[in-house]
Amino acid sequence: MALVILLVGLCELAWRIGLAGSRKKSEADKDSGTVRSAVLALLGLLLGFSFAIAAARNEARRELLVEEANSIGTTARRAELLPQPHASNVVRFLREYVPLRIEAHREAQFSKQFATLRKRTADLHDRLLAEAVAAAAERPSPITASFISSLSETIDLEGSASQPSATMCPWLSGCFCYALRGAACGWSATRRELPTSLDS
Repeated sequence: MALVILLVGLCELAWRIGLAGSRKKSEADKDSGTVRSAVLALLGLLLGFSFAIAAARNEARRELLVEEANSIGTTARRAELLPQPHASNVVRFLREYVPLRIEAHREAQFSKQFATLRKRTADLHDRLLAEAVAAAAERPSPITASFISSLSETIDLEGSASQPSATMCPWLSGCFCYALRGAACGWSATRRELPTSLDS
């Protein structure tokens, strides 16, 4: 509900700003208002598509985080089947690993703290792989192979989830879209396009 009020308010404010600017124009300039309105409406449509794409990519990112969590759980369960002391070491490393991943998801991807967390995560990856290699050398078995497979998947998912996101913030894109449509209506000194923008 708050988002709807925000979008309507932005559209109304942009309309009034555009209308105020249109009153200062000459008649010749006002004749070009329809063309300008159409161009801005098209830009708003493109921003609407970017909003949909950003939402889809955000959902894909959520699914990736769920996959990573499941992979960590599978790795922890299979680690318990390894010979000692490798089983205990791996479980201890994973207990350190999980809080790092949770904190990393809460940090901005270009912050110094995020870079520090990724460095500590990479160090734990090396320790986990060292334990996996030692366990495989000590007791080669299908169980050890399955553990190495799940550990490799966990490491790969961490790399995928930590990639910088190139999408626009969905709500920011949507707000910008409605503001442009409102400004377009104001420049053309009409509200005819306003309901259309609210429906789209």
